[in-house]
Amino acid sequence: MIFDLKGSMVGRFVKGSKELSKLTALKDKNFLMKIEIEKNLVNIPEDKCDHFLSVLRADTNMLRDNNLMDYSLLFFIIEITPEDHQNNQNIWDCFGEPGFSLRLAKSIDGKYIYCFGIIDYLQTFNIKKLFENKYKSLIYGSERNFISAVDPVLYADRMLNFSKSYLFK
Repeated sequence: MIFDLKGSMVGRFVKGSKELSKLTALKDKNFLMKIEIEKNLVNIPEDKCDHFLSVLRADTNMLRDNNLMDYSLLFFIIEITPEDHQNNQNIWDCFGEPGFSLRLAKSIDGKYIYCFGIIDYLQTFNIKKLFENKYKSLIYGSERNFISAVDPVLYADRMLNFSKSYLFK
């Protein structure tokens, strides 16, 4: 499963997700629905959670400090099948390259491999995004903090809070 997460709830759902390809990146609301149904889908060891949050905090701080927003956390969940051990080792080896292993973990129960990274990070919070924010704030009212176009400080905080609450708990 692939998830494109922003910590935003406004417009963050892929319809017909059951019929889509396994390569389709689902969004925040799809993710929340999935973990509600499968309670142990995300069960990352505590030491890895602490480490992942540290890496994510450093990344989002750098993006915030450079006035960047509208990025996503690409989160992969790869099911480990006992009958296909060699293929699972190949998956681990593929993602476990030096430098990338900092963003890789196996689930506590050994059923999943998790991998994450930030994508689409070159969008500055410019005048266009400011106007998008104001326009969508009028439309969505009380949900205005959950639209994509928010200032980089709110964006980084929202990403970290979402990750703490649902991924790296």
